[in-house]
Amino acid sequence: MAVGNADKSLPNSEDEVKALKVQLPRTVIFLREQATKKNALGNKGDFNILHLATHGVLDYSNADSSYLVLASDPANHDNGRLTIAQIQTMTDIDRFRIITLSACETAVIREVAKGWPISTASAFIEMGVPAVIATLWAVDDKATRILIDKFYENLAKMEKVQALQQAQVCLKRQTRYEDPYYWAPFQLVGLWK
Repeated sequence: MAVGNADKSLPNSEDEVKALKVQLPRTVIFLREQATKKNALGNKGDFNILHLATHGVLDYSNADSSYLVLASDPANHDNGRLTIAQIQTMTDIDRFRIITLSACETAVIREVAKGWPISTASAFIEMGVPAVIATLWAVDDKATRILIDKFYENLAKMEKVQALQQAQVCLKRQTRYEDPYYWAPFQLVGLWK
């Protein structure tokens, strides 16, 4: 299942999600105003990957308030912010074998107590998701689209960590994206196989 461009400000994330649908035709996608929490997380279909192509907002003063931007859903009294605190209450999120957070700063860790690091990615891991692809800083929308497309292409024939590494190498070899700023922020958290 894939969600993209929830606030209509990331056209490349919308293209990213549409490309995923082409690569994996059984993918269910939600774009723009359809990219709500209810559609993305309330759907109990038989999905093993959740792809969220959106904004990640990191609150350095209160890590629990960091959130992913999904579409607002006034009918369900939902502002569209998927916070770390909300993730930590999800009881069925572990049905996904991998969650890809194609969003800014989702792997940035803040230690809230000695030995208790917290990030958007670690919140999903804490709730039983075996692996999360996340980012260490603000990422470029277009470069992310290219890297993610290559990652899923690679995932069909290799382990997750190798698929990500090869996608990074592919992006790095493109003249416009050779700077580590474009390809280095992506990391795999959790199980690499």
